[in-house]
Amino acid sequence: MIRNTSILFLGIIFGVLLTEGILRANYSRLKNYNTEMWRYANELKLLVPDSGIGHIHKSNAAANLYDVKIETNNLGFRGPLDFNPTDTSRRKILIIGDSIGMGWGVPYQDSFAGLIQKKYTGSFDVWNTSVGNYSIHNQIGVLKKWEGVKFDLVIQLYYINDAEVIEYPNRVSHFFQSNFLLYSFLADSLIKILHSDKGNYRKFYKETYLSKNIFFESFNGILSWSEVRKIPHLFINIPEMHQFKQYPFPKIHNLIEKGVQHYPHITYLDLLPMLRDHNPEGLWVSKEDQHPNIKANKLFFDSARPYLEKLLNHEKRN
Repeated sequence: MIRNTSILFLGIIFGVLLTEGILRANYSRLKNYNTEMWRYANELKLLVPDSGIGHIHKSNAAANLYDVKIETNNLGFRGPLDFNPTDTSRRKILIIGDSIGMGWGVPYQDSFAGLIQKKYTGSFDVWNTSVGNYSIHNQIGVLKKWEGVKFDLVIQLYYINDAEVIEYPNRVSHFFQSNFLLYSFLADSLIKILHSDKGNYRKFYKETYLSKNIFFESFNGILSWSEVRKIPHLFINIPEMHQFKQYPFPKIHNLIEKGVQHYPHITYLDLLPMLRDHNPEGLWVSKEDQHPNIKANKLFFDSARPYLEKLLNHEKRN
């Protein structure tokens, strides 16, 4: 009995290792959005469970992900420029967001942050603290980490799933998630099953906002952080990228807008009206990946530009 169990156990291990080897050998042919996100987590992210942030980018790291080069600077922010937090002679723009703010699937120079840096080169350092899988609960930790730095403007790129509470794996789970590509492919298959129809992603987003107390604790924490410090804050509400004309989440969208309206010094920009006449798929990174593409990032920047000019000129006068 023990011998049979041992043979079975060894057979399972051999099968897992063989499958892992086959997947790695054929990765370039099999890769997709979810497996590239797995690589992103392994090659560019670090878990920091006791920091109040959860996870961060590795500093001075680089990887080609989804056919786009993503590199981080000395502080772990995406972009080619290194920054000195103690340099008070440099004016600073702080961007907080998730993978959309980070510019997933888009070359840095074509991303929202990259376009801002290009526009204000020589005038401002653009601190893009956005990291994939960040929610507002992570972002409040980012603000606390850098609260000793003087910022001239905060730009918050808000997406509908930013209310999600991120659950981090224990050490054992993290070991398997980090070291086995097989895990990524199994997770990818499960995700495709769970999200095989439009109703599932809609259900997920609606359930994310059921715990309003948890949501508003971090939501209000971010806005009050800027309000108390009298830092100009541009809140950009990015609609869910599947459907614009008959938008399926008006209640959530209105909830966000009303939440911002409680803060008179926070500037609100709703991108939904601007996007209504656009075909959503024409703004995706790929058919399987609804992240905003180069065109979408340019649209976001063009919409934000008048607000940036006004807020930065106001800050300069003060």
